[in-house]
Amino acid sequence: MTEVEDLRREVANGLRRRVDDFQVDQKLVEAVCRLPPDAREFAFERVFFVAIGGDLGGFYVLPRSLDDRNLVVLNADWKGEHFASAVAHELAHLVLGHPDPDLGKHAVAHENEAAKLIRDWGFGGIGSIRIQELP
Repeated sequence: MTEVEDLRREVANGLRRRVDDFQVDQKLVEAVCRLPPDAREFAFERVFFVAIGGDLGGFYVLPRSLDDRNLVVLNADWKGEHFASAVAHELAHLVLGHPDPDLGKHAVAHENEAAKLIRDWGFGGIGSIRIQELP
C-alpha cells in the first residue's frame, strides 16, 4: 500500500462518522487529504462538517455544542476545486483563530487572510480568491 493510499484511508476513517452522503464524503476526504498535517489534525480533532445544497457558499461556527467542536457548513453541490477550497477556506478561518463570521470591520481582512493561507496550502478555487478579486 502506498503512502497516499494510507493517508486517504486515515482521512476517510477520521471523517466517515461525520458525513452521511457518499459523494460528499469522497469530496471531503479528497480535500482534507490535501491539507498540511497540522491543519488535517485540527480538522480531525476540532471540526464537525455538514454539507447541504442550495445557494450557500460555506461558513463556520465556533463551538457551543457538538462535543465542543467547530461546525463547518459547506455547499454539497459545489464541484472539484471549489468544494475543496471551501473546505480549506473555512478551516483556515478556524486555524487562524478568527471569531464567528460577522460583517464587522475585520471581515474583509479575515476573508483575505484565509484566502492567502489556503493558497499557501496549494488550493485554488473560489476560496482562494481575495475579496477585491471576486467577480
